[in-house]
Amino acid sequence: MPHSIPSRRPLEGLCGENGKLFLNEPYVSGYTSSTDFPTTSGAYAASAPSGVSGTYDAFVAKLNAGGGALGYSTYLGGTNDDRGAAIAVDGAGDAYVTGSTASTDFPTTTGGYATTYGGGAADAFLTTLNAAGSAPTYSTYLGGAGDDYGYAVAVDCAGSAYVTGQTSSANHIATTWAYSTTYGGGTSDAFVAKIGQASAPTTCAASSGPPPTATPEPSSGGLYATGLGAVLAALLYRRRRSARGRV
Repeated sequence: MPHSIPSRRPLEGLCGENGKLFLNEPYVSGYTSSTDFPTTSGAYAASAPSGVSGTYDAFVAKLNAGGGALGYSTYLGGTNDDRGAAIAVDGAGDAYVTGSTASTDFPTTTGGYATTYGGGAADAFLTTLNAAGSAPTYSTYLGGAGDDYGYAVAVDCAGSAYVTGQTSSANHIATTWAYSTTYGGGTSDAFVAKIGQASAPTTCAASSGPPPTATPEPSSGGLYATGLGAVLAALLYRRRRSARGRV
């Protein structure tokens, strides 16, 4: 039976007034096999890109503050399996989505870091949708020749996105001077990537271990994390403290 699965990761963000999340409406991302998933007029993709029930497409939806109506709702993906895993929102209302795709025609944008599929069973992706949900402002594959999955995303006040997940690609996109630039072995490594808008990742680290998870910390707006997701949390927490004149 066609069904929809929302993200099991939290919505995370650090932008807005005084470095805090500026958000009044809930956002959700996940994946669906429904060809009649509720979408809205003017949204980026009102019909299922796969066109076939039983193949998953990612979706992104914004609800109004009361949760009683859709602000926008759109499919996101290509003609193969696409799955949204996590979403973050900046102070302007742009949504940053990560997950995995097996589509060689996943929508990417000019200037994206990688506009062609890397290989394997899936590539991670990062897509930024504008505040109206009508178009991607940035979209890129993130992966190598193996299997790559995005699990968590956060965004800072400079508009840089931080993605963490897992990879089995020996040729993943680790950058010069990153913590670990070679594949550690085993079935998969974790990875962390920082991606500026319409630019290549500026940091990317890989390390063996279990897939990362993260949940919000209500008292400080930070993150709890396990696996290499802890690195993502530490980077964002340190950035916030630095912006406030603390170390």
